[in-house]
Amino acid sequence: NAKVETWGRANEGLCMRKDGGFERWGDVPLKDVGARAQLKRGTVKKAQRVLEKLNRAYGNDVSKLLDVSRDTLVFEHTWNIAECLNTIRCDPEVEIVGVKNRMTPRYDASTTIGYRDVALILRMKTESAQRLKLDLHLCELQLLLRSFAERKSNEGHARYVQFRDARGE
Repeated sequence: NAKVETWGRANEGLCMRKDGGFERWGDVPLKDVGARAQLKRGTVKKAQRVLEKLNRAYGNDVSKLLDVSRDTLVFEHTWNIAECLNTIRCDPEVEIVGVKNRMTPRYDASTTIGYRDVALILRMKTESAQRLKLDLHLCELQLLLRSFAERKSNEGHARYVQFRDARGE
């Protein structure tokens, strides 16, 4: 998503590379197709997980499933996350529909094995989204610290999946 890149560049965000490393969005060449191909971009939730989540967490209520399409922005500091939130809030082409703040001290991180982020549910109101009739589509953007992104490796995610499955989520 071009918006994710714009917000990352404006707020010292990092993008994840396919090799597991990180790179500042500001250092990614705008027109270098080869370099850009090495970036790990947003994904669509797999059908099996969609069905699991609908059954386990939402009582098969499809209207509650808001994170089928998602992306991530990584930051070195919490203040970068706060600045990015403000940038997104002020963007006239985006509507923040929901916020799940797992960074607050009140959040019980034991439910996510210590993982924390700020997950935004967004509606894009760009001209192209309207033209393609996607302006009602919701997507999730996860804002997280690099320290959590580093732990969110394939192995770390696999442990989380085992934990989540054991909890029946």
